[in-house]
Amino acid sequence: MNVSVAFTDEDADLPGGLAEIGLKRAAEPKGRLFEVPLEGERATSGTLEITVRLPPGLVPGSYDLSVTLVDRAGRRSNPLVGSFLVLD
Repeated sequence: MNVSVAFTDEDADLPGGLAEIGLKRAAEPKGRLFEVPLEGERATSGTLEITVRLPPGLVPGSYDLSVTLVDRAGRRSNPLVGSFLVLD
């Protein structure tokens, strides 16, 4: 699954930070968190392309996916949240 995130980074310090990808089945109280290092050129705005490889054997159903960006200084973005459906 590819996730595109448009960003504005006033101090251009996202490279060296990370993206936190949260995955939770809608029917469960807790999910899993995956960390993806952010690399590339310094920029104050643009689009991040993140490839999310879903864990094998996901149970069919509705899932919530969240993306939070964390820059090198540890500042966190607001999460972007979406949902998707895993079919049989």
